[in-house]
Amino acid sequence: MLSMLRRWFIESKGPVQNYLWDNDKAVVEWLADSAEQQIIADNIKVIQKDALIQKIDTLASKNEDTALEAVIGLLQKMAPRQRDELRKLLESETAKELEVEGIKDVM
Repeated sequence: MLSMLRRWFIESKGPVQNYLWDNDKAVVEWLADSAEQQIIADNIKVIQKDALIQKIDTLASKNEDTALEAVIGLLQKMAPRQRDELRKLLESETAKELEVEGIKDVM
């Protein structure tokens, strides 16, 4: 976690000022900056999203029989706008190559 914060600090300050990471005052000021707080919060959301996607992928791999049922359940809970986006994705050439079937009835 500390290495991740350090990377965000250096991305924010630039490589020329990476030495400031060793200065507690500079780091605290960086953390207190409201714009930086938003960037950090956004980065944390991305990490949480990635972790959730990985967990879902792992669960689906271990329980292939229930994966389709879970997807159907998720589709039923999606907002119409999200289902439309998914429908467009499924109708794309990539989805046609994968021969995705069985989801049209839910959408």
